[in-house]
Amino acid sequence: MRHIAIIGLGNGMEDAPRDVECWGLPWGGDSSLDMYFEMHHKTVRPFTDEYIKKLAELDVPVLMQEKMEGITNGVRFPKDAKEMMGNYIESSTGYMLAYAIYLEADVIELHGIGAPFDSHYVHQRANLEFMIGFARSRGIKIIINDKSELMTSNWGAGIYGFDKNNLRAGTEYVN
Repeated sequence: MRHIAIIGLGNGMEDAPRDVECWGLPWGGDSSLDMYFEMHHKTVRPFTDEYIKKLAELDVPVLMQEKMEGITNGVRFPKDAKEMMGNYIESSTGYMLAYAIYLEADVIELHGIGAPFDSHYVHQRANLEFMIGFARSRGIKIIINDKSELMTSNWGAGIYGFDKNNLRAGTEYVN
């Protein structure tokens, strides 16, 4: 069984299990993970010599858009994984989730990954939630840390059609 924990840098990252395959972001400071994703192209986010050295010193694969000189552990992200998502990937976390789905993981846990409505990450939220649904439709178990906003309502008035609190004035039934 392939069990992957995708670890972001937000609330709940400390809750991620360490007895499963762990993936993360190389700029997070944790060098104990099993795989890292650096999906920014060097023309979008120029890599300093120090950053290239840091990536090269990681003892595990670093998935990238393309292999780069000086990063011998760099692995090109598979085109098929990107195309499986219809090229709809909006974040580094999205690339991690797409790759885990592509590898047909049995369980994917998300820790330290949120998309608060009042942050710039809200623009990435729909994409991550689409991927979560896509994974679930393929029978992949998705575990989302309780501290994440993913797959929660911004409304906060309960489940539509089940809770009286979500009725808006003027929408009551007429006798």
